[in-house]
Amino acid sequence: MAIGLHFDHNYSVNTFDEVSHFHKALRSNNYMSSKSEEHIDKAFYKGASKNTKLIQGKYLTKVIDEDMEEYYTLFNVFPNRAVGRTVKECIRYYKNYFKLSTPESWSGSAPNLLNHFQTMLSGLEFTNVPIREIVPSPYPYDEVEKTRYMHVHTCGGKTYPVSENTMYAFNYDLTPTNVDQFEPLPKWRVNRKAMNLIRKNFYANTVDKITSMYKLLPEQLTLEEKRSMRDEYKQLDPQDDYAMFLFATYKVNSLYGYQIATKKEPVEKVVEYLENTMKQCKHRQILERV
Repeated sequence: MAIGLHFDHNYSVNTFDEVSHFHKALRSNNYMSSKSEEHIDKAFYKGASKNTKLIQGKYLTKVIDEDMEEYYTLFNVFPNRAVGRTVKECIRYYKNYFKLSTPESWSGSAPNLLNHFQTMLSGLEFTNVPIREIVPSPYPYDEVEKTRYMHVHTCGGKTYPVSENTMYAFNYDLTPTNVDQFEPLPKWRVNRKAMNLIRKNFYANTVDKITSMYKLLPEQLTLEEKRSMRDEYKQLDPQDDYAMFLFATYKVNSLYGYQIATKKEPVEKVVEYLENTMKQCKHRQILERV
């Protein structure tokens, strides 16, 4: 299927020859800012911007790499606070295969289909890997793992794990050029020995004190009392036991009605909240990579 005005809605991959033909047919660019030209030349080679064509809000250029292999790349130029602009490649068309940059995942916990621009370009589908398949709850995923993962669904019904924003190579029949490019998904588990020791110390030094204070509170907490707890907490060291007591009480009793007076939640909910908070704070000592 040849690239045309609707190239980004084909849901199938274009061949090298089709892209080459289309690149030659496009008008040369005379619209690009000097800043964009500078970053394109820096990303590829000096003079690359002069060989770059605009198509549907993306850029298409011809590149010869260090191995003297010729390919076409479709990319975006994004604003970047740190460096001014960033060149992000979407797909590279080589003579016998293509390389596709995987899309960004999202923070959902379900294996949803990711209907991204990359799927429109290639016909390859991606599904989100639920974060709790990698890092158990309630540990903070983004502090344990620095990237998100997904599955790519290739021709023949085979599925492979991939990282977001990473280039992978595929044949034009939508099969991988090499399965060794895919690495197994990471997996984290709780070190029970470390967990039990931390929990024992946490209960002895913190939880018992806080639950004793909590039991002294009245059975009905007014809006003014909850506001007062929140405001007093802000003035204290978050690691202080009394600060933890205030914050836990406020959070547990504000889940269903911050703006109203509510019946005090059972002390077990405060203990559960404190334990989850402890796990999130101590995840480096508790979790180990499988």
